[in-house]
Amino acid sequence: MPTKKVANREPLSADMDRDNTHRDQDFRPDSRASAQEQSETAKSEHRPLAVLIVDDYPGAAELIAVFLKTKGYDVRAATSGADALALLDDDWHPDVALLDLLMPGMDGFELAGRLSEGPKPRPILIAITGVGHLPARERTLAAGFERHLLKPVNPSALAKLLKYFADNRN
Repeated sequence: MPTKKVANREPLSADMDRDNTHRDQDFRPDSRASAQEQSETAKSEHRPLAVLIVDDYPGAAELIAVFLKTKGYDVRAATSGADALALLDDDWHPDVALLDLLMPGMDGFELAGRLSEGPKPRPILIAITGVGHLPARERTLAAGFERHLLKPVNPSALAKLLKYFADNRN
């Protein structure tokens, strides 16, 4: 069978896909980075950025969580929407939520809506998914997601993105 040539897709925003195209890197901490650099990555103002990771594949959630913890972030991970909601309490609410979109039960879209309810500020929503076609990207944008990242996520790009949000939070 001849292979179909796929046209280049247009990102929803100019920086949505930037630095998310290299897939040959892994999530091992950079041993060359100093403790101060790692600490400064996550901290802005007085506390580290709180990051919620939700992926129905436990290995993916744990790998990203370990990587982000080495960067100084306050991380909690879950493998379902219900488990993610159970992690929230009066003392901890995410500044950023990294959500897999296609999960059994409560999917990432429903979880995004649930995270937006209540008196706490809505977290910055970042989709982490294997679905990258334009309709999926449009749906995430319409649902209030700030970014749509494709799996496997480039660790350097994710660290830069979270540092940006940490540096620019209110």
